[in-house]
Amino acid sequence: MTDAGGYAAVVVTFRRGDSLALVLASLAAQTLPPTVVVVADNDPNRSAEALAADPRWGSLNVQYLPLDENLGPAGGWAAAAEAAGRRSDRGSWLLVIDDDDPLGHPELVKRLLGSVTTLPAPQRCGGIGLRGATLQRRRAQLDRVEGPEGVPMAVDYLASGGAPLYRWSAIEQVGFFDSSLFFGFEDLDEGIRLTRAGWDLWAVSLSSLHVVADTASEAVAWREYFKSRALVAIARQRLGRFALATAIVRSTLFGGVRLAVREADWRLATARAAGALDAMRGRMGPNGRAPQTNVAKPRAAEAAEAAEALDLLFISGVSAGGAARSTLELARELQDRGHRVAVLLGDRPDEQSWAGRARRISVKLRRSPGGSLLHRAFRRATRRASRDPLSAMPLFRARFPENAHRSLIDEHRPQAVVANSLSRPALRAIHDDLRAHDLPLVLYLRESQAVKHLEIWGLRPELIVANSEHLAALVRRTGSICTVVPSAIDARAATIESTRTVLLMVNPIPENRPDLVLDLARSRPDIPVVLQESWPLSQADRRALEAAAADLDNVEVRSRTDAPAEIYRDARVLFAPYASGRPRVVVEAQHNEIPAVALDQPALAEAVGTAGVLVPPDARSADWLVAVASIWDNDVLYEQMRQRCRTHAERSDTAPSVVAAKLEACLCELIRP
Repeated sequence: MTDAGGYAAVVVTFRRGDSLALVLASLAAQTLPPTVVVVADNDPNRSAEALAADPRWGSLNVQYLPLDENLGPAGGWAAAAEAAGRRSDRGSWLLVIDDDDPLGHPELVKRLLGSVTTLPAPQRCGGIGLRGATLQRRRAQLDRVEGPEGVPMAVDYLASGGAPLYRWSAIEQVGFFDSSLFFGFEDLDEGIRLTRAGWDLWAVSLSSLHVVADTASEAVAWREYFKSRALVAIARQRLGRFALATAIVRSTLFGGVRLAVREADWRLATARAAGALDAMRGRMGPNGRAPQTNVAKPRAAEAAEAAEALDLLFISGVSAGGAARSTLELARELQDRGHRVAVLLGDRPDEQSWAGRARRISVKLRRSPGGSLLHRAFRRATRRASRDPLSAMPLFRARFPENAHRSLIDEHRPQAVVANSLSRPALRAIHDDLRAHDLPLVLYLRESQAVKHLEIWGLRPELIVANSEHLAALVRRTGSICTVVPSAIDARAATIESTRTVLLMVNPIPENRPDLVLDLARSRPDIPVVLQESWPLSQADRRALEAAAADLDNVEVRSRTDAPAEIYRDARVLFAPYASGRPRVVVEAQHNEIPAVALDQPALAEAVGTAGVLVPPDARSADWLVAVASIWDNDVLYEQMRQRCRTHAERSDTAPSVVAAKLEACLCELIRP
C-alpha cells in the first residue's frame, strides 16, 4: 500500500547530459512513475532541451524549464517546484532529484511512499526520504540518522541527494527552497521551516534498493564558498546568535583551516571565510563564483560503469511472434547500454513432426531403465545452435534450446540466464543445468500458462519478472516474489499509414480461437477479414484455415512476414480474443491508431485500456459480432477510439529504454547484491 495522490518530480541540471539521461531513465522505470517531471536547465545555452524532449522517455511527462542564468540547485529547484505547483497533475507529493542522482531501483518511490502509511501520524508527514539528520540548533550541528533497513527514523531535515519527497500541502504552508542560497543547505533551511510549522520529517534507509551517493569528494573553492555562505546565512536567520557564532568559528575558521591543511590549498580556507563574510553582509544569490562546469558525483559515473559490467544470456522458446521480437529488442537495448548479451531462440517444432515426437519420447524415457542413455544421446545429438551471420549481436537459433544452451554458456560465460516461453521439460532441463553450475535463472513470464512452472511443478528460479501486473499477481499467490517488467516494444518498425479496410487477427493458432472471427466473417460478408500468421502454423492448422477461407470470399490467410509494419497496412480494427498474456500486437496497433476488440482478461485489459472494446470471457460469437460492429459501423466512435489509441500509445512503460532500465536494476541486485 502506498500513500495515495501521486507525485511530481523536479530535476535541476547544469551541463551534465550523460548523468541527466540516467536520471530520466530511472524515473521512467519507476513502477510508480511521476505524473510530471519538470527539468530546470541552469545552462543559458539550453544544453538539456533536446534531451528533455527525447522520445526514449515515452509517456514520461517531461516539462522543460529553461532558466536565463545559472541559479544553482536551490534556485533551479525553486523555479521547477513553482512550475510544477501550478499544474493540475502535480499529485500530492514533490520528489526532489539532482541530475547526477539516478534512482537505484524501479520500486524505490513506491516503497518510500508506502512507508508513509506505517508512520504513527501519516497526515503530519511533511516529507520522507532516504537520508536525513537531526539538528542541534544552538550549536548548528547536524547528526546523521541511519536506522535499520526499512524503518523510518524522525529527522529535522532531508538530504537532497536522498530522493526526498515533500508533501505539497506542507510546501504551500512554509514555502519551498530559498533560491538566494544558490548552493548548499537549501534542504536544511527547508527542514527547519517545516519542523517549526509542526510537520514531521522521516528518513528511511532502503539500501537494498538505492545507495545514497556522497557529495563530490574533491574539495573545490567555489563549493566551499557557497556552502559556508549558506550555512552562516541559515544560522543567522533561523537559529540565533549563539548558533551563528558557533557556525562561524567551528565551520568557517577552524574547519576552513583544517581543510586547507589537509588538501594543501589555502584557497579553500579563504573561500569559506569569504562565504561567511558575504552571508553577514546579506550578499546572497548568484555571483561570479558560480562554476562553468560541474563534475557529476561518483555515483553517476559508477552507474554508467556498472551498466557495462553484466554478461547475460537470453533463451526464448520461440523464434517468431511477439515474445521473440520483444526478447531481441530488449537484448539490443541492453547491449546498447554497454552489456555483453547473447540470445538463443528456439525453433519450436511441430508436435506432430519427427522432432516433436523425438522430444516427447526422449523426455518420457529419461527416467526409465536404460532410457536415460537414449535421453543423453538425444541431447548430445541436438545441442547444435546456428549463429545468425547478419546479426550484430551474438544471436543463435536451435530447435532444442534446452540442449544447445550449454555450449553458449561455456563460450559466453554469462552471469545470469534470462528465460521465457519455454515448455516445462525444456525449462526444467535448463534450470537443473544452471543450478549444477551455480548460475542464476531469471524467469521472464509472458504467458499465464507459464505460471504453472511455479504453481504445479514447483520451479524456484532465483528471480522472477512478469510482463503484466496480472501475471505478477498470479506469481505472488504461489508465494514467490515477482517484479513487473513489461515486454519491450519498439513500435517504430511497425508504424505505417493504414488504409483501414480489414478486420485483422494476428496469430490464428487454435488456442486463440480463430473460429470466432470466422463466424463473424460468415455473418458480415461486408467486413474483409485477415488471418495473419505469427507463430508458425502446423500443416494441419494451416489447411483448416485455408479451407475455411476458400468458402468465404471475405477471408484471407496471410503468411508470416519479417516486416512488422506490413501486418497493419490495411487494418481498421484488431480482433484480439487471446485468452492469456499481453500480446505486443495491441500496443503496435495502438501506435497505428487501430483500436482493438479484445477478450476481457486482466493482462489484455491492461494493454487495451480505453482504446478498444472488451468482450466478456463467456461471450458467444454473436457478442463478438456486436462488439466489432459497434466500432466498425460507427465513424464517430471510431475516430474517438483512434484518439484514445494515440493517448494510450504514448505510455513509456513498454519503451525498450525503460524496460531495459527496470530489468537492469533487477539483474544488478541479483548479481551484485
